[in-house]
Amino acid sequence: MLLEMLVEDGVLDWDQPVQEMLPEFEMFDRVVGARLTARDLVTHRCGLPRHDYVWYGSSATRPQLVQALRHLEPTADLRTTYQYQNLMYMTAGYLAGQLTDSSWEDLLRKRILEPLGMSATSTSVAELKSCAVGARPHESRTGKVREVPYRSLDAVAPAGAINSSVNDMVRWMRLRFGGGRFEAKRLISSKSLRDMYRPHMSMGQDENAEIQLLSYGLGWTVMSYRGHRVITHSGGIDGFRCRTTMLPDEGAGTVVLSNSDTALPHTLTWEILDTLLGLKSVAWSRRAKSESRREQVAQREARRRQLAGRTSGTKPSHRLDAYKGTYHHPGYGELEVRYEKRKLVARLNDLDGRLKHFHYDTFEFHGRRWPTPLLLSFTTGADGGIPQLALPLQEGVADIVFTRVVTEG
Repeated sequence: MLLEMLVEDGVLDWDQPVQEMLPEFEMFDRVVGARLTARDLVTHRCGLPRHDYVWYGSSATRPQLVQALRHLEPTADLRTTYQYQNLMYMTAGYLAGQLTDSSWEDLLRKRILEPLGMSATSTSVAELKSCAVGARPHESRTGKVREVPYRSLDAVAPAGAINSSVNDMVRWMRLRFGGGRFEAKRLISSKSLRDMYRPHMSMGQDENAEIQLLSYGLGWTVMSYRGHRVITHSGGIDGFRCRTTMLPDEGAGTVVLSNSDTALPHTLTWEILDTLLGLKSVAWSRRAKSESRREQVAQREARRRQLAGRTSGTKPSHRLDAYKGTYHHPGYGELEVRYEKRKLVARLNDLDGRLKHFHYDTFEFHGRRWPTPLLLSFTTGADGGIPQLALPLQEGVADIVFTRVVTEG
């Protein structure tokens, strides 16, 4: 919506190449980088897979993350494949700030939050932590639910750092149902809203027969749900899940917020829509449980295949302390390997985990974020040193190669 407002102001053209507005913007494929437009930024069709560990837990700034894009390998050509992409939304927010000599946070507050009276809505966990009634995040691990720390999204904030309440989200939806007008104030044209709801990128077929014509608009998933037009979007970060949904033709909507890593926001949304529309109920809860069980089975099978590929009876080619050091990738940043208590541990951004020998110079990287350990492999150079390590951080592309940082002296 913020970008759509800038289009109405004549500040932004949806179909102008981003590079013409933001010269520092480049992609791995320079031709794609020169062609990619603002519309491509927010429709998940840039060709990049998620590459989430570039920003997740990183201390990099927003400009540094924009610079990192040129080092990230794509898996598809421009505008051919839907692939959800948080870094592109971060770039869109950064672009909005650069075009107006401001920031995404300030623009959001002045153009949307303040006019709507969304006083309980913030864009930083620092504000949430100081709120007496702020929800605390929870995650489920091995059948037990526990509170986890807030996850700061400051650098990548335009991709999902908004903290809000149901009451404030109702104001957001009233603007939508009011065709861009809120309490006699027009914030945006109805034409711009229609453009946001127009399908821009096919998302393929959903596994649920009730959901058809699945596509992505400008910031919204657009679909036919059991014959009814639905505009929706979900979100999630450590310990929180949510979904906001509108039935534009019926003038009704739902907001479901949860402080746990649960499928409840999705399941409850569909159940509420069935009730609102007077439709025969679907066993959404049962389906969610079945999907959870399938995921658990898939994880166990992935681990079984991983272990089946292990060569027994091998050992590392160097003493364990020889592997310690700082390794760098221009997109993913630094990965630190430490030797502590006669064992190796690794740290990527703020993700810590132990390294357990797998075979040869490959180690299992055990971390809280991945149910199956990642296989981290060290490379031995001709001089017997260890110049690089590789880690499979993004499915569909080659392992991410980190080069050892050589320190003076």
